[in-house]
Amino acid sequence: MGYTVFLSHSTKDRDLIADMAAYLQAKGIKAYVAEWDMAPGKDLPGKVATEIKRSDCVVAILTKSGARSEWVKQEYACAIGAGKLVIPFAEKGVKVKGFLEAKECIRFDRTDPDSMKSAMERLRDHLDRLHIEKKEGFKRALWIVGGLVLLSMLFPDEEKQKPQRNSTFAI
Repeated sequence: MGYTVFLSHSTKDRDLIADMAAYLQAKGIKAYVAEWDMAPGKDLPGKVATEIKRSDCVVAILTKSGARSEWVKQEYACAIGAGKLVIPFAEKGVKVKGFLEAKECIRFDRTDPDSMKSAMERLRDHLDRLHIEKKEGFKRALWIVGGLVLLSMLFPDEEKQKPQRNSTFAI
């Protein structure tokens, strides 16, 4: 059971997105980038919405371009509507607005390699914790289902065991 992150971004930030996706994938986290999944003729908004719903969470990359991108705004609105966690990854100097304003974010400075490394590590650490929580929740669900199956085997439904009586009367 893997962990998938939808990277919401401006296409003007291709280099940053390529670096982020490679970093996350090297750490065992699948990074979904819409333009890398080309399907000519397919409905792009529908594809994006489907992939957001399939993802475990969305990272909204809020660079100067990303914060102004209508696509990024629509993607994080779609994620919030789908009940997905949205993690703002905001560049130094970019004001986080709208629905993301109330969320804690990870800040980075593109001009400072140490800042970028630290921000990427914080994102990875947080995603690792979320992945562990997902796996633990799955294990709990399996234990609950297994317990219910065992109970139903130990205590079968007595109504199903009783022979049916004919309730028609002969006159």
